[in-house]
Amino acid sequence: MLVLVCLWLLPMGASAQEVEQKAMAKLSFMVGEWKGKAEIFNKNSTPLWDVKTEVKYDLNGTLLVLRVLEKDGDAVKLRLHTIINYNAKEGKYYYSPFSSSGLRRSFVGKSATSQKIIFALPDNSYRLIFQKNEAGAFVEYGERNENGKWVMTFRNTLVPTSGY
Repeated sequence: MLVLVCLWLLPMGASAQEVEQKAMAKLSFMVGEWKGKAEIFNKNSTPLWDVKTEVKYDLNGTLLVLRVLEKDGDAVKLRLHTIINYNAKEGKYYYSPFSSSGLRRSFVGKSATSQKIIFALPDNSYRLIFQKNEAGAFVEYGERNENGKWVMTFRNTLVPTSGY
């Protein structure tokens, strides 16, 4: 009887994995090794930092792993290890960034195409946008919701590179 139950459940698991792989394939525009500049928008200035990002698939294409390193000269300003996944049961993407202090806030995907995905905090106070622009650059930026108006807080503009 147990064997029959396992054989019955096996196709269901494969089906969910296929749905997840197909959804994650939409995000292939992010995959690669990238470098460029991180613009940090403060009230009085816009500091520029060097940024390197590595994005690759893991677990048979059901996860995207992002490794980000931002530096100002020799000073490390940001180091993130982020997991993006798609939950077939819920029909949603999730963005979960980790730093040396642990998990930061998890974001939920709001929309996804083959060139752009938007993630937002559950309370819609902050969002992250990942897209490929017309020139082929990988652009990531964050926006804070201030009384219904989106205000950019940072923008990373990256071009393909080899070596991380």
